[in-house]
Amino acid sequence: MNYKNHRNGIKRPKSHRYPSLKGVDQKFLKKHEVCKETQCTPSTAGQERINPDRIYC
Repeated sequence: MNYKNHRNGIKRPKSHRYPSLKGVDQKFLKKHEVCKETQCTPSTAGQERINPDRIYC
């Protein structure tokens, strides 16, 4: 009966890009939110090449 498994292909389990933060420490979650807000945005990434001595973040 192995041919039935291969008719649609044996698929790998789907992996999610970011794991769930459910059940994570609350202190860590608060710090994580602040970190996400203060990170560099992709629009400022191009400006770093213009003047590498200046810190834009």
